Amino acid sequence: MRAVYVGDRTVGSKNTCKTEMRESKDKQGNITKVRETICKDEPIIEPVYQQRLVNEIIDLNEIARRNFVTTCSADAMARGMYSNLK
Repeated sequence: MRAVYVGDRTVGSKNTCKTEMRESKDKQGNITKVRETICKDEPIIEPVYQQRLVNEIIDLNEIARRNFVTTCSADAMARGMYSNLK
């Protein structure tokens, strides 16, 4: 059994507002300033996991293999093998 991601769910929303100042000129050259506020409702999302039975491949010899590689590497370095590689 393992927790598996199955999707998202909306748990609420937050209101985000942004205010912008814009300037524009008319034909006579008069500058008009406009303040514009735009508000958006953004959802608050959280992931949903479910416990499910999952088939996984497990390497039973991983620890023994890692120990052998470490020992072999140390022995090779002690004998001066691969001394040209750094």
